[in-house]
Parts: sequence; C-alpha cells; structure tokens
Amino acid sequence: MTLNMIYSLSFLALFAITVFVTLMGAAKIRPFHNMPDKVVKILVGSIVVELAVAVIGVYKSFNENPVKRYRFVVHYGDFLDSWIANLGEEDRRCLQEYRLTDQKLTDLISKCREVAEAYERKQDANKTTGRGYLYLYRGDNSYEGLAIYRFSDKEAPTIMEVSGQDAANRSIRLSFIQQESVFKRKDGVVLIRPYATFEPTPFIYKTTGGADRHEARLLDKDGIDHGIVEFYLE
Repeated sequence: MTLNMIYSLSFLALFAITVFVTLMGAAKIRPFHNMPDKVVKILVGSIVVELAVAVIGVYKSFNENPVKRYRFVVHYGDFLDSWIANLGEEDRRCLQEYRLTDQKLTDLISKCREVAEAYERKQDANKTTGRGYLYLYRGDNSYEGLAIYRFSDKEAPTIMEVSGQDAANRSIRLSFIQQESVFKRKDGVVLIRPYATFEPTPFIYKTTGGADRHEARLLDKDGIDHGIVEFYLE
C-alpha cells in the first residue's frame, strides 16, 4: 500500500467519523444525545475545513490550472408558494393540517412529518441571502468544485458539490449537489437537511458596476425557481 493510498484512506475514515458524530450529536440521537451545541459547532467547522482542503488539494494535483476562489452569493426569492403548489394532494393536506394546528413534528406520522420538516427548511430560506465562497477548478471544457456558504443568522454552513461545463455565448452550465447536513430552527429544534440537487440555468457572464460576474436562476430538481445565484472574483 502506497503512502498516498494510506493518506487517502486515513482522510476518508476521519471525514466519515466526523460527519457521523456531527449528525448524531446535532440530531440528539443516542449515544451522542448529550453532546453540547458548542462541540457540534466545532465538528461542523471541522467538516468544512476537511472538505475544502480535500477538494482544493485534489484539484490542484490534477493539472497546472489552479483552483480559483470566487465570492458566492445565493439570493433566495419568494419561492415557498410555488413549492407548496407543486406538492401532491396528500402532502398539501398534511401540510395544511400542520400549519393550522399546534401539532409538533414528533406527533406527526412519518410521511406528514417529512413534508412538515421540508416546509420548515424552505420557509427558513425563503427571501434570505446566503454568502460564502465557490472553489472552482477548470479542466478541458469542464468544471469541478465546492460551494460553501451560510446565512447570517445560521451557524452551520451549506455545502454543495459543483460540476459543469462551458455553454454557448461565454456562459457556464453548473450543477449543484447539496450534501446532507444539519438544520436548526429558530426555536432550537435540530433537523437533518437531506441530500438535494439543483440545476441552475446557464451562468451568464455580466459586468456590473465594473465587476465581472456570472449569474443564473437557481432551479431545483422540480424546476422551481429559488432565486438568483452568482459568483465573482474578489
């Protein structure tokens, strides 16, 4: 076994353990249910650092082309009504009952709880702005990278894997895969934010206020427009 393989396996093992313990601690699942919130925050920070170091290190080793760091901003619009309208009849009925009563998430049946939790997550992001960085490596007509951003009132960041390719008229088509993470409501209840995918419209090159930017509409797998996403060099 080579030194590089030992390093890679050690990193993967450490990363897997960190993610597992963080999710279990944030969701208050035994045997980590008594883990202090401060420790959970530290572990979340460790995950971000590990991911960033891994992605940047690997991509730099692929080619002489460097990984570029961009400012990354997601301006979420008022998409909540569109998301609700796209639900099936049974899911909408579950959600209506949840919104009109004082039921707790834990009191709902499994299927209705999933819809209610999704509503809580969507409601929290609706009409807000997330800011962070996009680390992007450009290969031969292809892109790979990582987006890390957070909302001003949130402690845990949102992490997305990024891939794509060049499109027509100086535009770039990128896909986003949001990794499983934790979500903390305003009342302190911690939920798991599941894996999700986004397929934005092509990022159009623009010059605004003397700055070069790429901008697109952020669409989810159902085609619902969540708002505007942009990135630019500092």
